[in-house]
Amino acid sequence: MSGPWLWLPLVGPIRISTAFAAVAIFTVILWRRRSPLLALVTVLAWASVFEIAYNATGTLLHGWPLAYLVWLAAALGGWVLLAWRLGVVPSRVWLAGVAVVWTVWVVAGFESNAPLGPGPGHPATFNVAGEVMNELAKSLLAAGYLVGALRLPRPAGRIRITLSNRWGSIPKATDSPSTSGRLPG
Repeated sequence: MSGPWLWLPLVGPIRISTAFAAVAIFTVILWRRRSPLLALVTVLAWASVFEIAYNATGTLLHGWPLAYLVWLAAALGGWVLLAWRLGVVPSRVWLAGVAVVWTVWVVAGFESNAPLGPGPGHPATFNVAGEVMNELAKSLLAAGYLVGALRLPRPAGRIRITLSNRWGSIPKATDSPSTSGRLPG
């Protein structure tokens, strides 16, 4: 494997720039917002949106397997929904930039370099234009998610974003129909 990739155990190949962007987003949000949960969810939502969109485009243009796209969307979509539920949505300005770059990339053939070899949409030799489009689209989306997370209203005092205060109430076990009619035993 050569090119701009790292090989991570249990994850596989990942672009070095993706790893750097993930660390940068996480660090900035942790530093500015003091919320590891917000930082983690933002990074995973950004990466998930990019991968789902990338694979959906490849499926439409190059016939990549639909089953993989469905699995990927199901596996990663939860991070996108959780981010949305926490109020983390990418900035519209940055999303417009992503849309422009993505359109140019599609018109140019939507080729990108693959770490494991050539195939449909993956040229046999390193494609500089495809790499630039991939990197630019991914970076603009990363910036959009970072701006979106930093624009969230700050909680008062030292309250942090937690899952427990964002979801609906859960009834206590003693209030459930199965326990309310029982006599003390």
